[in-house]
Amino acid sequence: MRLPRYGETFAAGFEGSLYHLTGRGNARQRIFADQKDCAKFVQLLRESLQRYDVALHGYVLMGNHYHLIAETRRANLGRWMHWLTTAYSVYFNRHHRQLGHLFKEDTRASCNR
Repeated sequence: MRLPRYGETFAAGFEGSLYHLTGRGNARQRIFADQKDCAKFVQLLRESLQRYDVALHGYVLMGNHYHLIAETRRANLGRWMHWLTTAYSVYFNRHHRQLGHLFKEDTRASCNR
């Protein structure tokens, strides 16, 4: 089942569903410039998992995008991803003294319900 981006119709997601989520840098820019950026993303990811009651099954951080395999225990997919991407974008833009959007678009989600 293919879901719209989290800002659209199924923003809440589904309780107890497994998702493949991806996020890509705006204009293919790097979203992880160094190991410090990767460590910060993982720190925020761990915090978000507890905050939003999400189980992480796997992740990959690439230079200009990421992949997450996660299970939402509540119907809060949009709130979770919004918090994570906003928190990381604020960090990245401050750390690298940049302005503007870090991510190309909203996180994409595929659901295996």
